[in-house]
Formats: sequence, C-alpha cells, structure tokens
Amino acid sequence: LPHSKRKIIINGQEVTSLVIPESVTFCNNTFSVVAIGDAAFESCSSLTSVTLPEGVASIGDKAFYACTSLSSVAFSSTLHSIGSKAFMECHALAEATSNSVNIVIGDNCFANIPYDAVLHVIPGTRNRYIATGWGQYFGTIVEDVESDVEVSNKYIKIGTAQASMTP
Repeated sequence: LPHSKRKIIINGQEVTSLVIPESVTFCNNTFSVVAIGDAAFESCSSLTSVTLPEGVASIGDKAFYACTSLSSVAFSSTLHSIGSKAFMECHALAEATSNSVNIVIGDNCFANIPYDAVLHVIPGTRNRYIATGWGQYFGTIVEDVESDVEVSNKYIKIGTAQASMTP
C-alpha cells in the first residue's frame, strides 16, 4: 500500500491506540519484544497513541515516521535508543512520557512535531534530557513521572542497588 494509506488491522478492526505486547507467540514459541524495527509503523495515519512495554530497548529509524495522527507515546524504562527520524513528521504529537533515565536519540528523531509538545520524565532527569537533545523538539519537559528510580548527580538508585553514572 502507499505509505499514506497504511493502517493496522487486528481481528478485522482498525487499531488507533496501540499497546505493544511484552511478548508474541508464533508456532507455539514465545518471543520477547525487545525492539521496534526500522519503518515498522511508518505512515500509519490513523494511529493516535502508542505504549511500549518493558523490555523494548530500541526503536528503529523511521519506526513511526509520518504517523500524522499520533498524539501520545509512552516509552518504557528499558528503552535506551531511538533511531533517526523515528517520530519525524508526527504533526499531532502533543505529549510523550518516559520512564527511562537516559535515552539516546538519533538525528531528526522528533523533527517537525509541534514545539508545544510536552515531555514527561522522572524527577531528576530533566537536565539529562535537555543535554541529549530532547529540548530542541519538546518545548516543555516536566519531571512528573512516578518511578522506583531515584536520580542524583552521580548515581541512579533502583531499590537497594546503585549504579554510577556520568552526569
């Protein structure tokens, strides 16, 4: 199909709100979902929201490129990288929520989204998101996501374990 006519159909119904599962079963084998491939949902114009499960570590180049109705996306705490142009041309994107401490983004990752889009992050991570380029796309970054992660200048604390981190 031409890119402008792509749709997601499950059980005969068009999907507009996509919750990606943690695993899928195929031929009696269960596989964990750990990545969203390049151009996987490119130009799915009816898609309005996406929620990624725990376990997804990366989103490929142009994965959601030109999903022009996409208004919200929720990233899991396990997400570490988003490819180039992954959310470029998502003209309706109003908000994104991240439970991750640090996500590396590719070139033009969120280019041409509305500048008044809001990014919700874990308290103590706003400056990290700004330093890694998110601030050029999101006009507002708010530290209001509840999480088990505590962030200081040098450490991330999850429960009782600590990991050293470069600010």
